[in-house]
Amino acid sequence: MLLDAYDFSFQPELDKRIIYELASCRFIDQKNNIIFMSKPGVGKTHLAQAIGLEVIKKSKKVLFAHTYEMMERLYSSRADGSYRYRIQKYLKPDLLILDELGFKKMPQYGMDDFFEIIRHRYETGSLIITTNRNFEHWGDAFW
Repeated sequence: MLLDAYDFSFQPELDKRIIYELASCRFIDQKNNIIFMSKPGVGKTHLAQAIGLEVIKKSKKVLFAHTYEMMERLYSSRADGSYRYRIQKYLKPDLLILDELGFKKMPQYGMDDFFEIIRHRYETGSLIITTNRNFEHWGDAFW
């Protein structure tokens, strides 16, 4: 997923300069976060992965995860005793990309883990979140 391969005509209101600024990876050093929010099928995941590749080129660690699958893996890791290892996997990289937040409703058992990851990432590393839900509808994904 290269940034140059992204078709900006899918999102004409998207400022190309801002995307290329994000690809400079300065947001990583500043521990800032990115949210790509829009309707399905316009390339949010493509942009997130392309920026992730730019971060890797700067010798930084990146982890890509589908949000719902991450929650299920954390939940099952409690049963097999690998929870601490698994949660560290999501906390350690310089950039964590969480794809499709709100695509499926967050399982009740996963909400504490999700907020714990967000809290720790806020203090230690950057996030990119992709979602097709507007902020005012995020509550629907959690309750």
